[in-house]
Amino acid sequence: MLNVLIVEDDSMARKLLEIYINESENYKLAQSIESAAMAEFYCITNKIDIILMDVCTAMDANGLEAAEKIKINHPEIKIIIITS
Repeated sequence: MLNVLIVEDDSMARKLLEIYINESENYKLAQSIESAAMAEFYCITNKIDIILMDVCTAMDANGLEAAEKIKINHPEIKIIIITS
């Protein structure tokens, strides 16, 4: 089972992604957050396999910049960039 981190500031889009992950037999929702600014912290403190990362998130955090930082320190994590 793969642990998924959702990073999405739109509550409806985030809830829909949570539903998809929770209904899957192959994925487990590790955490769902609003800001890319916190994504790297969750990767340090939790085992994350996949991140669904919004491009623009809460607190004006840039999902692309966060993804770049995460890949430097955690190259094994797969990151899928999304936007709603």
